[in-house]
Amino acid sequence: VTMVRFKREDVIPLQEEFERLCHDVFRHGKFTRSKKIHNFRIKAWTGCSSTTLAKLWILCEKYYNLPVEATMERMLWELHLMTTYGSDRDNAARFNGVDEDTFAKWAWFFIDKISFLEPYVVSTHIQLLNNLPSS
Repeated sequence: VTMVRFKREDVIPLQEEFERLCHDVFRHGKFTRSKKIHNFRIKAWTGCSSTTLAKLWILCEKYYNLPVEATMERMLWELHLMTTYGSDRDNAARFNGVDEDTFAKWAWFFIDKISFLEPYVVSTHIQLLNNLPSS
């Protein structure tokens, strides 16, 4: 497996789109201009940064033929579920009143897809540690 290289011009627009989407989806107070606070909130909601969200989306589009219904917002459902381990009922209510079956379908769709991306997202530090000479 080769490491995926991301182009800045591909990541930045998606990163900004995820930042706006997170603010809209999670409806958390006023939009803040403080990058530090905004990033803190995104990590609290999804478990990762907006940069990581953008890169995950790029990988999903690259390696999977995603159906049109597999949206960025639905990927956020999966990440929020994995961060909070809340019930489908509670999470569905959080996301604009989507029904539990739809929430579960798409959250688990993205859990499955992202789990298979492990070879592309695991840090290269692990590879370097595995190549150290034994003592």
